[in-house]
Amino acid sequence: MKNKIIILLTLLLFVSCSNLKSNEKNAEKKYEILLNNWELDKLNSLLESESNPVEMKITEKYKILLQEKIKEKSNLEKMIEKLKFDLKSNNFTNLEMYFNDSFVNRKIISEIKKIDFSEFEIMISKPKLYKNTASNTAAVIFRDQVEYFQFYYKLSNKKWSIIEIKDGR
Repeated sequence: MKNKIIILLTLLLFVSCSNLKSNEKNAEKKYEILLNNWELDKLNSLLESESNPVEMKITEKYKILLQEKIKEKSNLEKMIEKLKFDLKSNNFTNLEMYFNDSFVNRKIISEIKKIDFSEFEIMISKPKLYKNTASNTAAVIFRDQVEYFQFYYKLSNKKWSIIEIKDGR
């Protein structure tokens, strides 16, 4: 009888420990999905509400990653605003720094330099982010004509760059 109780308690201990690991992995998967989808507010509130001592190590790791993502998002938004300002003021001296180095992008840069943007109104949507990429739409308005462009960005070595521009909505 005594042996059965000891075996039962040992078995119960192992089952509960494996359950803790499972909960830990589920929490980490949930955090990773929110981080990849740039759902930073949801992730922050989830991390702040987490009080399970077993998951504290994972929670701390994702709090650091969250702060990095917030900074990266801010850097992208600042880059987009600076690009818009540089285009409106026809300041093309550092235009290459915004673009990923490729043949197509060099061609786009040479075409951009030929245009006087001071007469244009430029409107830019908020970027949609996923993992290490982002995209947004820009509208260039001249008098009664509107041209739409789709911008695609990539985060590489903690620096955002334009990898592609497509015509259209």
